[in-house]
Amino acid sequence: MDRHPICHSHLKSMLILCAIMTVLPGCSSFSLFGRKSEDERLGAMSKTDNVKGPLERVLSWTEKTDIEELRRNPGYYELGRDEFQYAEKLYQQRDWKAAEGELKSVVKKYDDYAVKEDALFLLGELYFETKRYPEATDAFAELTKDFPSTRYQSKISNRMFTIAGIWLDFPDVVQASDIKLASNLDNTTSMSVPDHERDSWDPTLAVPFLPNFHDSTRPTFDTEGRALESLKSIWLNDPTSNLADDALMMTASHYLRKGDSVRADEYFAALRQNYPDSPHFKNSFILGSHVKLMSYEGTSYDGTRLDEAEQLKESALRMWPDSEMRGRLKQELQIIEEAKAKREWARVEFYNKKGRDDSAAIYCREILRLYPDTKYAQSARQYLSTNEINRPAEAKQSARSWNWSLFPRLESVPEEETSGKSEFTPRDNPSSSEPEPRPYDQTGRVRL
Repeated sequence: MDRHPICHSHLKSMLILCAIMTVLPGCSSFSLFGRKSEDERLGAMSKTDNVKGPLERVLSWTEKTDIEELRRNPGYYELGRDEFQYAEKLYQQRDWKAAEGELKSVVKKYDDYAVKEDALFLLGELYFETKRYPEATDAFAELTKDFPSTRYQSKISNRMFTIAGIWLDFPDVVQASDIKLASNLDNTTSMSVPDHERDSWDPTLAVPFLPNFHDSTRPTFDTEGRALESLKSIWLNDPTSNLADDALMMTASHYLRKGDSVRADEYFAALRQNYPDSPHFKNSFILGSHVKLMSYEGTSYDGTRLDEAEQLKESALRMWPDSEMRGRLKQELQIIEEAKAKREWARVEFYNKKGRDDSAAIYCREILRLYPDTKYAQSARQYLSTNEINRPAEAKQSARSWNWSLFPRLESVPEEETSGKSEFTPRDNPSSSEPEPRPYDQTGRVRL
């Protein structure tokens, strides 16, 4: 007998407990903490408390940032206000020197606090009022860098646009009518664009690396470059403002007057893509096609510029059918067609020098097919008739004979060259047991 017999009641209790433990994990109506109804479980699964949309995420991130800023700098919004108000009072009294000192002190002392935003803007305004424009742009640039979503952005854009206009001497944007039409594509790179004439000539404006020590309203070096940076800050930091398209147009006009057609094309393209409601939209198409023609380098280079210019001019004709520039656009399209025909004729001349009359004929026929109204079409007809390679049967026979010339017939070695070699038996020797070779088959079937 067992020393410790198991009671039947204990065994029965253990079996019941095992059955319960087996059933509970697979049962959907029970839990370890009590019964949970089906509605409650579905409600818990369908809760959207922690689901946030894009705007909610941005707001929560901003709130989190503000909380972290307040934890790191207690009094983030309050500290420095008294000192700023004192500096603002001096500014209103037009005590420029004292106000400048107080504002600089606030910016330096409260670098990690909200008052710095107001102090930087007022400091930039002070420099603008005293015509110290380089310092004003530096203050506004620091403000937009430290506070990308500053509430002063529209005012900063206005100031930046005004300063850029002063440094560039308030130039007018280039109009399509200001450009003189070239007679052919060879002269497009020398198309005359009216330059902006300044009231006074200054060598420091003409030469960017010459230092400016006599005019405090301009930067020490590269006045025009700093003006273009001011315009760039407008469409980068405030792209939805009313001045963003004006800044792009002024920048493109500047490069067009300087003869930099590639850079001008970039800004005209940005204006077309991003500001379809701009009053400069029409000129961006016409002038954009013009600068693409100016940047075309000739038949030895890529012809993508010609295709893009043609597309822009055709788009302008479709969008503004009653435009006063319609006749000019059609004339420029004819110039582009002549240029494309010239590219094909350059290939004809290339293959003609190589003695490849068949290849030259292919491009001659392309000229006749694509550009029949150009002067190169007549040259193509004359070339085909002179070389007599435009007859289909003769061209086909020439192509067939040329193809088989790539596989020359192998001839047997002459007998006299093999004298003295006793082991060699000519293939045409009748005593040889080898069969005679098949005659050369021009139809060209490969036999394995």
